[in-house]
Amino acid sequence: MTFTNLLMAEFLRVRYRKRVLVSLLLMLAGGLMLPMTYVGGAMPVTAEERESARLQAIEEGCPDCVGDYLRQPLDLSALGEYMKGYGLIIAFLALVTCILYVGSDFISGAISVHLTFTPSRGKLLAARTLVSGALGAVVSGTVLMAMCSVTLVWFVSANGFDAVGNANGMLELLVSGTLLGFFAGLVASLAVFLGGMIPALGACAACTVIFLMSLQGFALSAGWAHIFPWWQGIALLYGTYSTDLGQLVDHTWQSNPTTFTRVEALIYFPVVIGLLWVAAHIVFRRRDIRG
Repeated sequence: MTFTNLLMAEFLRVRYRKRVLVSLLLMLAGGLMLPMTYVGGAMPVTAEERESARLQAIEEGCPDCVGDYLRQPLDLSALGEYMKGYGLIIAFLALVTCILYVGSDFISGAISVHLTFTPSRGKLLAARTLVSGALGAVVSGTVLMAMCSVTLVWFVSANGFDAVGNANGMLELLVSGTLLGFFAGLVASLAVFLGGMIPALGACAACTVIFLMSLQGFALSAGWAHIFPWWQGIALLYGTYSTDLGQLVDHTWQSNPTTFTRVEALIYFPVVIGLLWVAAHIVFRRRDIRG
């Protein structure tokens, strides 16, 4: 079987896999509902809000400062920046979806059947990894497209077409978020081929814990931070991302501003994927797989 035929067969497998369809539908439903958490900030200021701001300004002794107490509605560009915060979560869910897709054949033993018809393990690894990457891109892209569509419809219905303005932030999110989903799908497949589905899911859980600890001020040097995928993923979504990775030194907190860029992320992910590919190819070629 040629590699092209094998690749097409893998695409057909994922197309008719019910678990994949259910996962995609659930993610799509989430993408349709997520805008409800932030579109309220783009609604026009109501008369009640103006009256409340006027009374608060009078109470503070500055009747002419009503504008200081009014909510400032978000424009479409600001909404696009806000939506980028969900991009990393969506990519993580795409990663888990791809791990379950690739790992299910190892759990059921179906991978041994595929090896009967495709003795070349390298071709099988490459085909399934590419399809997993495509699945990750489709999952992420679908959710982001749903979010952007609902956000646009909601924004136009509340503010009119004249208020649309610059929507480059949403377009940037669609492109960078879909690309991040593609990278996540590639990593998911290679991680399963390298160690199996359960260890891959365990690695995801460990990364989540470390990420949450870093958000809570866990000491982390700026140099080491650049090797962690979540910072690079955030940089890919935002273009440039700066954070303070301060540390406790002699019981004194020392600020340590660190910046991550999209260019760095676009170098980081292919390098990591390349290293995982080499390791997975060596391990899978020598792995004893029995049905």
